[in-house]
Amino acid sequence: MIVGASSIVLNCAGLSIDGTGTGIGINVTRFTGVTIENCVVGGFTTGIYLYHSSSDTLSKDKANGDGAAGFALRNMSNTNKLSSDTAASNNYTGFSVALNSDGNTLTSDVASGNAFGFNMTDSSNNILTGDTASQNHLYGFSLVSASKSNRLSSDKATSNLYGFYVASGSDGNTISSDTATSNGVGFDLVAASLNTLSGDKATTNSNYGFSLSSSSDSNTLSGDTATGSHLYGFYIAGSTQNTLKSDTAKSNTNTGFYFFTSSTNTLTSDTASGNLYGFTFFGSSGNSISKSTGSSNTYGFYFSGSSTNTLTKNTANKNTFYGFGVGSSSGNTLTSNTANNNFVYGFQVWSSSSCTLTSNTANSNGDGFAFSGATLNTLTKNSANKNVQYGFSLDSLSTANSLSSNTATGNKMYGYVDLSTGNGRDGTGNSYTSNVSNKNGSGGSNPAGLASPQS
Repeated sequence: MIVGASSIVLNCAGLSIDGTGTGIGINVTRFTGVTIENCVVGGFTTGIYLYHSSSDTLSKDKANGDGAAGFALRNMSNTNKLSSDTAASNNYTGFSVALNSDGNTLTSDVASGNAFGFNMTDSSNNILTGDTASQNHLYGFSLVSASKSNRLSSDKATSNLYGFYVASGSDGNTISSDTATSNGVGFDLVAASLNTLSGDKATTNSNYGFSLSSSSDSNTLSGDTATGSHLYGFYIAGSTQNTLKSDTAKSNTNTGFYFFTSSTNTLTSDTASGNLYGFTFFGSSGNSISKSTGSSNTYGFYFSGSSTNTLTKNTANKNTFYGFGVGSSSGNTLTSNTANNNFVYGFQVWSSSSCTLTSNTANSNGDGFAFSGATLNTLTKNSANKNVQYGFSLDSLSTANSLSSNTATGNKMYGYVDLSTGNGRDGTGNSYTSNVSNKNGSGGSNPAGLASPQS
C-alpha cells in the first residue's frame, strides 16, 4: 500500500496486509501529517516504511515476520511519533531509525524476537520512552554510527544478547531509569563518549551489568545499580575520564566494579557488597576513589599492577579476606580510609613500593596493616586497634619503609612486628619515628623499641 498524499489517516481497524516475502507493506515517501493506526502488516521486506517523511503518526500498528524491518524510518524522516506499536519476529530490525532521521518519539512500543529490537543509526535527538525489547537475538536497544543526543528513559530490555548498546561515536546520549534484565550484557558502551546513564538497573545479566570499553571516555554513570551479574557489575576497559557516582554493585559473581587498563576515572560514593571483589583495578593508574564502600565482599578494594591511584575516605568492612589490598603496585595514596572487621587484613600491601598511607584506620581485623615484600612505603598517623593479631606487621622482605606517628592500641598480640633486618630502627630494615603503642596483648613491638610505651 502506497500513501500518496499528506495528512491522510489510514485506520486498518485491525485488518491485515499480508505480503509474499518482498516489497513494502505500507510506504510513505515524502509526505507529512500522515496517520497510520491499527494496521497489521507482515510478510514483506519492510512492514511500514517512512522515507524522507516527517511529522507522521504511527499508533497501535503491528509488523511481524518481515524480511528486513518491521518499522523503518529513513533519510531525514524527522519528528514522527510512534506509540504502542509492535514489531515481532522480523529477520533484522523491529524498529529502525536511520540516515539522519532525527527528533522522532517512540513511546510504549514493543520489539520481540527480532535480530535488533530498536536500532538508531546515524540519527540524533530521538526520544524513546517506556519501550520494551525482549528476546531479540542481538540488541534490545542500539545506538550506532554517530547517533547522538538521543534520550532513552523508562525502557526495558529483557533476554537479549545486549540490552542497551551504544557504539561507534554515538556520543552525548542520555539513558535514564531504564532496566536491563537477563541479557548477556545489560548496558554496553563501545567507543562512545560523553553519555549519561542515571538511575538505570541491570539485573541478572550473564556477563556484565554495565560495560564501557574501547575508549569510551568522559561518560557519567550516577545512581545506577548492577545486581546478580555472572561476571562483573560494572566493567571499565581501556577507557578514561569517566565519572561513577552513587552507583551500586551487589551480589555479582566476580567483581562489583572492575577497571582494566583504565586511567583517570573518578569514583565517588559508590557501593559494592556481596561480590567476590568489591572494587578491582588491574593495570589502571591515576584513578580517584573517594567516599565509596566495599563491604561484605570476599575482598573489598584490590589493586594489581596499578599506580598513582588516590583513595580517600573509603570504607571496607566485614570482608572475608582484606579490606584494602595493594599488590605489585606503586605510588598509590591512601588517606583517611577505614577497614574494620575484615577477617584477615584491614590493609594488605605486597610487592608494592612508594605508596603513602596517611590517617587510615584498621580496627578489629585479623591484622590491621600487613606488609610483605613491600619497599619505600610511607605510613603516617594511621591507627590499628583491637585487631586479632598485630596492629602493624612487616615481613622479612619489607625494607626501606617509613612509619611515623602511628598508633596501635588493644591488639591481641603486638602493636608492631617487623621481621626485616638492616640498619633501621632496632636492627630492622625500616624507619620508625614517634609511633605509639598501648595495651597490646604481647607487648608494644617486636623487636622492642619500635614504639612507646612498650605495652
